[in-house]
Amino acid sequence: RREIDSLLIGPYETRNSITYGLDGIDWNLHFHLTPPDLEQLAPWLEISAERFPIFAEAGIKQVVSGPITHTPDGGYLMGPAPGVRNYWMCAGASIGITQGPGAGKFLAQWMVHGQTEINVREMDP
Repeated sequence: RREIDSLLIGPYETRNSITYGLDGIDWNLHFHLTPPDLEQLAPWLEISAERFPIFAEAGIKQVVSGPITHTPDGGYLMGPAPGVRNYWMCAGASIGITQGPGAGKFLAQWMVHGQTEINVREMDP
């Protein structure tokens, strides 16, 4: 998309992603950035240039890189938390702006009616 006088691409790695925080994450950590890794971004840059040739001509102005809140399989953790009475959760998917309303709807259905209008079994923690 257009970003002031530049073009912006924002890939989310779905394969060969770099893991982060395997030994735990500091609760006080907010908006942590990691060093840019152009080798890791190369496949996404190539795809962008194939789809939009202007990207092949443009340089890179800035790379912003950091961990995002995805589960290892890319799916949600949604439903009653195991072993905790009356605690429900909906977490683990960083694309909440597009999927949040639907996830909220189905979580509310599950909490109120004990089931949802679609099968959400794969999201059950």
